[in-house]
Amino acid sequence: MPAKLEYNADTWSGNSGGPVYNSSCQVLAIHTYGVGSSKNGGTRITEWLYNFLVQFQE
Repeated sequence: MPAKLEYNADTWSGNSGGPVYNSSCQVLAIHTYGVGSSKNGGTRITEWLYNFLVQFQE
């Protein structure tokens, strides 16, 4: 499975770090970049990344 996920959803400056949802409202990635007006991408939430992020949850 690739570490990055690309999508055509509209994004703007300031969206970096935000969640990327699928149609079932599940978070699949963390938005990290946009190229032009049609290509956006994020870091896919893998099992390792999920476990890493959970460590900081209060």
